[in-house]
Amino acid sequence: MRRLTGRLAIAAVAIAGGYGGARALAPRIHSLASPPADVASVPRVSESVHLPDNAAKLPHADAGDGDRLMQTVVEALDMRPNIAARVRQSLRLETEWLSAEGKYWQRSVGNGRRTRWEVTTKVDDLTAHVTQVFNGDDVWTDRKTGAARKISRVDVGRIKRELGQRAAPGDDGAGGASDPALERLVRGGLPQLVAELGRSFTFAPPQTMRRGDQVVLAVIGVWRPERLARHWPSAGAGDWPAHLPHHVLVHVDSEDYFPYYIEYRAGDQQDARSSPTAHFPVRDPLSSIEFIDVRFDAPMDEQLFDFAPGDAGFQDATGRLLDQLRSEGPPPASELAAQRPAVWQ
Repeated sequence: MRRLTGRLAIAAVAIAGGYGGARALAPRIHSLASPPADVASVPRVSESVHLPDNAAKLPHADAGDGDRLMQTVVEALDMRPNIAARVRQSLRLETEWLSAEGKYWQRSVGNGRRTRWEVTTKVDDLTAHVTQVFNGDDVWTDRKTGAARKISRVDVGRIKRELGQRAAPGDDGAGGASDPALERLVRGGLPQLVAELGRSFTFAPPQTMRRGDQVVLAVIGVWRPERLARHWPSAGAGDWPAHLPHHVLVHVDSEDYFPYYIEYRAGDQQDARSSPTAHFPVRDPLSSIEFIDVRFDAPMDEQLFDFAPGDAGFQDATGRLLDQLRSEGPPPASELAAQRPAVWQ
């Protein structure tokens, strides 16, 4: 089996939760020349939306603010005491294609928050599993491909302490407003993924449209110039890497503000951003994530959020993530202004 090159390994992060928000979830997978039979039977996300050819958008949300909408999504996720969903994902690696299915659980709020994200895919003749668990203290990521296994840990408590020490005091003297926003970037789960989207992209006003029997607010995000320049300076100069998203599309339910569909589009799809069908899924996205059968009242066993590496050992990734957060600076001012400090106590 061929190992993924560094370029493909970066792209592979998307199969387990997004390019930025789930970087700790990147599975140790290998390149896939064509989808195996049992994976090919999984519907592509772009085909599962079932929008009729003559589907018309509802009136344009003229007063909408895309960045504020994405912040509302993060706030809604933070306040949800219960989320359970099936997850369907796909990834395009130039001429190669990968598909995965999984499940997502989220329980409680504030300091009681727990999450679990599982993804399973086929790697040549092997099955690859990626599991991320946030147990309230640490984010554990367990990657298994055949007999190979790699476990990593992020100590969220340490990050909270060290980021809190460097934060400027707020008006009440209790610490800077940047703490909750930065903590969202380390504690895993769907809130981290959406917070990373808001950190990396700026979003245009939403379009109100129908997605099946849902009314959704569809928003398109393009790279914040400073983020693109920091991580991919060659892309800003016109040399767009094949594995790097050019822009993203997010479908948010207009009532519950849940992000049911996230689509990353490649550089060769940049014209889709300004097309008449820009807010509809494209046929072959760089990567897509769809949440299915979402429930906000599902019963959950507390053992779902337990994790112990046992004799397998693990790599501590806390220091590396701290260095990255320090070097990248605080989240956008629009996000800091919308913080709800009561989420983290």
